[in-house]
Amino acid sequence: MFGGMKMVSTTNGSSYPLGFTPGSNMDQKGFFVEALVGPAPDGGADDAQPKALQVDTGSCGIAIGSQFLSSYYRNKIQTQGDPALLVTYLPSQNQIWGWWADLPVRLFGSEAPKSKYDPADYPQTTVKVMVASYMLLHGKTRQPFDGGMMGIGFHADQATVRAANPLFSLTVNNQPLSAGYVLTPQGIDIGLNSRNIAGFEFVGLPPKGSLSEDPDSVIYEGPNATLTISYQGTTTGPITCDLLMDTGVPRPMLFTESANIPASLWQPDPPPTPETQPNGTFLPGVSFDIAVSDGVCAYRFTLGQASPFTPPAFMLMNRAGAGSSLNTSIHLLGGYDYCLDYDGKRMGFRSRA
Repeated sequence: MFGGMKMVSTTNGSSYPLGFTPGSNMDQKGFFVEALVGPAPDGGADDAQPKALQVDTGSCGIAIGSQFLSSYYRNKIQTQGDPALLVTYLPSQNQIWGWWADLPVRLFGSEAPKSKYDPADYPQTTVKVMVASYMLLHGKTRQPFDGGMMGIGFHADQATVRAANPLFSLTVNNQPLSAGYVLTPQGIDIGLNSRNIAGFEFVGLPPKGSLSEDPDSVIYEGPNATLTISYQGTTTGPITCDLLMDTGVPRPMLFTESANIPASLWQPDPPPTPETQPNGTFLPGVSFDIAVSDGVCAYRFTLGQASPFTPPAFMLMNRAGAGSSLNTSIHLLGGYDYCLDYDGKRMGFRSRA
């Protein structure tokens, strides 16, 4: 599918396969696609630099350093005033400071064109982009931001998602693609049809709330999942959690009251703050059974034992009195393909077993 990238048309929708860059993987690195953000308008001198953006299903919107934009857009943006806080990533507490700007985006996939090319041959759109001036590492140490993130999730109000998610307003050869995609360890198939969703089991995205009476202000969340933890003959759970499928992190995270998890299962991260229960890391040998509602996805792994789903670590993040949430990390893709159908307000999983 991702070898020769060109649009595939069917009677009920078109799709475009976008391959990941060489070296993309499910370990520490993650998945990346080449992109051009903020190229100069047609006819202008274009000094925008192609950038490999990390694909992140756990956030929404592109974050990129201002140095990668064309000077045309960079000069316009820097007249907006002082940088503001744009986003804080968990659990690192890394902050990006900069500006929001409406910018053209072209997606190239596994590698950027090395010579002249026809922009119409590639997926392109204009979306709200987080243009970074700098990063505060762990919220404290200021440093340049030379990374790039492409958030393709849905965890914001509908108006923001459609304005910022670069995959939900793409056109190729002036033909729009639907607001949805299939994600595999090889790449993203953008736009949904009967061909690329075959074999998926779907579950609906429940509305979480609304910022106003405007339908575009509704926020959707992931489906429920259950997490059962076992270790040396003892079982904890099942714990009911909100599910976040997140390719932006290499380690799963359970957000819950850490005091309710037996101390024999995890090790606190030093130093805990005195006024709260600490965060921590589950111990090697602890097993996890994860099941998404309606049985659309279920898998098991044991820390320290090799399997397609086993991450390098599993983090426990203390959250008092607000229910539990499970961030799957990128490792759910060890055995399942993932589909987000934002138009249909549903997500799907397809087993590769």
